[in-house]
Amino acid sequence: MQRSQFDSVLAALAPESVVAPDRPFSQSSIDSLGVVNILVAIEDAFGVEFDEQSLTAGSALSPDVLFDTVSNLAAA
Repeated sequence: MQRSQFDSVLAALAPESVVAPDRPFSQSSIDSLGVVNILVAIEDAFGVEFDEQSLTAGSALSPDVLFDTVSNLAAA
């Protein structure tokens, strides 16, 4: 998986002006439902499934952390 593919999926759901790669979603204007929508879209786009262990970052979940998590899941 390439970062550009990931960024395209994310950009379709959250404008780059709202979400910086290293900024946690909790510090943006995206609410918890928006984060869930992003996670579902990422799962669908890349054929991965998140579990609680893969998302241990919690409130620190950012696009960078999410990309690393997806990359690790896709490689497994």
